[in-house]
Amino acid sequence: MYTNSNGEDTADCDPEKQRRYALKAGFVTLLVSTLILVALGVS
Repeated sequence: MYTNSNGEDTADCDPEKQRRYALKAGFVTLLVSTLILVALGVS
């Protein structure tokens, strides 16, 4: 994340896009943690 002098996210000031980005990031995090748990369970 890049922030400008005001501390705002310069990539996106659109709340809807930020919300979608947060959902996507959360989904990816969930997917990764699931894969790790599966890998640990298999080994």
